[in-house]
Amino acid sequence: MKQLLIFCAALVLTFSAASAFASDVTGTWTGNMIAANGDTFQLTFTLKQEADKLSGTVSSPQLEAMEIVDGKIDGDKLSFSVVYNGMTIKNEGVISGEQIKLSTKTGEGEPAGQEVTLTRAKTPETAAAQPACPAEGCAPKVQGAADVTGKWTGSLAIPGGDSMQITFTFKQVATKLTGTVGGPMGDPMEISEGKVDGDKIAFNVNFNGMTIKHDGVVSGDTIKLTTKTDNADFPGGEMTLARAK
Repeated sequence: MKQLLIFCAALVLTFSAASAFASDVTGTWTGNMIAANGDTFQLTFTLKQEADKLSGTVSSPQLEAMEIVDGKIDGDKLSFSVVYNGMTIKNEGVISGEQIKLSTKTGEGEPAGQEVTLTRAKTPETAAAQPACPAEGCAPKVQGAADVTGKWTGSLAIPGGDSMQITFTFKQVATKLTGTVGGPMGDPMEISEGKVDGDKIAFNVNFNGMTIKHDGVVSGDTIKLTTKTDNADFPGGEMTLARAK
């Protein structure tokens, strides 16, 4: 009898440990994926867990929401599939607190899979539940991609010691950057290959058949911009942009 009680107690402890280990992933998760052309776009996973079954959708600013199928949870592991343009993309992940390390793979002869790190999106409730700063102080907050949508102005030095004002009009969708560059002379020029990565931006401008590459660092309402070109007649330079009020 005593051995039976010990055995039952062990089963209860084992079941309790397994239940505690099983992860609840219900909610919204986001991560960035790199496309074949080098562009980065944000994916949003809206997951719903019921026991060991997983359902939900995957979406991005460029795509409509896609239903996930064959979703299941096993402890700290999850798996599901997404059908995109007739192609089945299998996803397998490991859950670690507020992150999911996700690996994707496709069928033979189809595009290679990738790895994506998902982060649970904060809600007002979860944000309020975050612990206060410890006595020794808080670590700096990790910021997401900077939002540079709007008008920015800066002065560009020209030969003879003069300068002219340049206006950058940006539109940001997730990590993709589009817009125009304008000055006192000529029509605005479209920017190309624009992208935002955290506090860094990059884009190109074609001027008279010449490609001018721009790299910048965003800090609040200013952008430190560096330009360069392979044309020796037009050396690169630096410019500080300020967000137009």
